[in-house]
Amino acid sequence: MQHLLSRARKPLLICVWLLAALGLTFSAQNPASNAAKGYAQSVAISATGVYVTLRTINAVLSTAQEAELSGQFIVGGSVQPLKVLEPIDDTIERVAGVVFIVMVASSLFSVAAQPLGILGCALILVGSSTLLLAKSPNLQSLGRKSAMIGAVIGIVFPLAFALGGVVSDQLTKSAWVENEQIVQRITAPLAVETAQLPSKAPETGWLQSLRNSGQQASDSLQNYSRITASLFAEADVLIHSYLQLLAIFLIKILVLPLLLFAGAWGVLRSLSRS
Repeated sequence: MQHLLSRARKPLLICVWLLAALGLTFSAQNPASNAAKGYAQSVAISATGVYVTLRTINAVLSTAQEAELSGQFIVGGSVQPLKVLEPIDDTIERVAGVVFIVMVASSLFSVAAQPLGILGCALILVGSSTLLLAKSPNLQSLGRKSAMIGAVIGIVFPLAFALGGVVSDQLTKSAWVENEQIVQRITAPLAVETAQLPSKAPETGWLQSLRNSGQQASDSLQNYSRITASLFAEADVLIHSYLQLLAIFLIKILVLPLLLFAGAWGVLRSLSRS
């Protein structure tokens, strides 16, 4: 048995060497890198859409609070009814921060996928060449490590990321659609209401401005109270849906890819020992 494995070792190494050489020559057509790149781009685009919506809500809530404070400053009052929006605003901002990290990480990997594929093929090529030509046990060990690291960087990691994405898409599809519809239902009136806000009044004399300041503050409060009413009424549902979408993002780019990567790593280590 050992003799058969020894005889099959050289043809297998030659095949690995040829595949690595082809991978370097046609790096732009590397299926593992291209699959990972395409999936990372799709996640980045989805995360960007969620991030923009979150930041829009954040901006409206922040502006609503500022408008109230400004109006109270002018009329000399002390009641701040829109201040109740602050906890919602803070939560939305924190969720947006995590989504931004997901967006950047996905964009980074979409850019790095092809260079990682090239680096992985180069390490496999060096490692397999060393295993074919070197006689020293130390060089043989170095060749095995080089080939294994190259396989991890150029093949296992991109495939785990892409395959994890495909599996997670199927597992989380219904949850994604459901929560996305909830977010759209709650936030859809936001753009319409914001577009209907009165434009800034033309410049007038200081006396006229002083007379109109109280009315402007009251109108601003009423406008933003109307805009944020639906957000405040369904804040718990909105935040829960955004957290569900965030969890789906983490499953797509972290949980399932890591599980698949861990399984593939175990297989590679077993092959390396044998």
